[in-house]
Amino acid sequence: MRMSIAAALAAVMCLPAAAWATPDAQAQCEANYRQDGSYFAGRTFSSWGVHPAKAPAATFRSLQVGFAKSGLKVVNVDKDLMMLTAEQASMSDGKPMALTFTVLVEPAGKGSKVTSTIKSPPTKALSADAVRASVCAVIRDSGA
Repeated sequence: MRMSIAAALAAVMCLPAAAWATPDAQAQCEANYRQDGSYFAGRTFSSWGVHPAKAPAATFRSLQVGFAKSGLKVVNVDKDLMMLTAEQASMSDGKPMALTFTVLVEPAGKGSKVTSTIKSPPTKALSADAVRASVCAVIRDSGA
C-alpha cells in the first residue's frame, strides 16, 4: 500500500504509518536516514533518494502539487534552487507549534536527487517510526 504525502505528514503527529510502496524505496531511505540534534534543542530528521528517470523539474512539480494537496502551509517555493518549505501547525501542551518540512531537488544524471528534511521544535517528542515514514514518503512519492 502506498502512503500519500498527506498521510505521511499526518503520521508525524503519531498516527499509524502505512506500509512501504516497495522494499527498494525503504532500503534507500533507511540507508541515507539521519537524525541530528536533541530533544531540548530540537531535532532535524533527513534522508535522500534518487529518481534516475525523472527530470528535476517534473520531480519539483510533483512535490509542489503533493504539498499543496496535503493541506500544509507552503511558506516558500524557490524555483531557482528547486527548494520547497512548508509547515504543519499543531498544538503541543496547549501551545502552538510548527513542524518544518524542507525538500530540495537536485539534478542527478538524467534524473533527480530529492532530500527531505523535517525539523521539530525544542522539547517536542515525535515518533521515530512515524518521522522516518514521513521523510521517506516525500522522497518516494516525488518519484511517482
